[in-house]
Amino acid sequence: MGGRAKLLEGLTVVDMGVGLAPALVQNFFSDNGARVIRVEPDEGDPFYATYPAYEIWRRATDKRSGVTEAELSVLLAEADVLLIGGEDHPAIKRRRGAGGESR
Repeated sequence: MGGRAKLLEGLTVVDMGVGLAPALVQNFFSDNGARVIRVEPDEGDPFYATYPAYEIWRRATDKRSGVTEAELSVLLAEADVLLIGGEDHPAIKRRRGAGGESR
């Protein structure tokens, strides 16, 4: 750590958001010491192709895709913070809740 305390060390964040805002918030959490678990949409995240810096904003995460309902339930039970929402995109189903329900 180079002698510098991490403000959010010990905090666990589950990131289910897509688009610019959730990526920047997730990056803030990660840069300040939080453990961030990124649950990618089943269809993949199209915003990697939209924003040139998106991959950099998402760099320090534990990325998971194809997460089952049971696995998600465990992740959410251990989480201190849940990031959800963001931008709509025609290539992905919109998540309506933490359980992954889509519309």
